[in-house]
Amino acid sequence: MELGAERAKRNGVCVVGLSNSHHIGRIGHWAEQCIAHGLVSIHFVNVLARPIVAPFGAATPATAPNPFCVGIPRAGKDPIVLDFATSKIAQGKTRVAYQ
Repeated sequence: MELGAERAKRNGVCVVGLSNSHHIGRIGHWAEQCIAHGLVSIHFVNVLARPIVAPFGAATPATAPNPFCVGIPRAGKDPIVLDFATSKIAQGKTRVAYQ
């Protein structure tokens, strides 16, 4: 994120990609890092998994969680951080409950 922030400041925009990773934690943390640099950031996570999320009102899974986050700094005010996924809870929480 530090390298991306530096490049965004120098060039006006920067796209950072990450591949072959596993659980990457709370996406909002990355947005907060960008906000600390005074930058707006948008984060998309493409979850390559079998469908585990059922749409509202459905009984069977149809999609993956696919988290999304945006961070917006605001002068003199608290920043805006929107961090969510299509699932109601994290899959790890269901695994712990099952165990």
